[in-house]
Amino acid sequence: MGLIPLNRRSKYWSVIWLASIWAIWLSRNDLIFNYVRPSAQKIFEDARFEVWLWIKGSIGSNSITFSD
Repeated sequence: MGLIPLNRRSKYWSVIWLASIWAIWLSRNDLIFNYVRPSAQKIFEDARFEVWLWIKGSIGSNSITFSD
């Protein structure tokens, strides 16, 4: 991942991939440690929210809303 320079589109796909894996990991931890069984919809929504936060943070703008 560090050998080839990434363009903007591939950076966004990387964020989507990492946020998805992160949401799955957190739901796995919830299942194991808190005995909470999340739905696939909740995992998807959590991943979408993380993508929004990461992209908003990387751009450094408050003008991007979640609905965008």
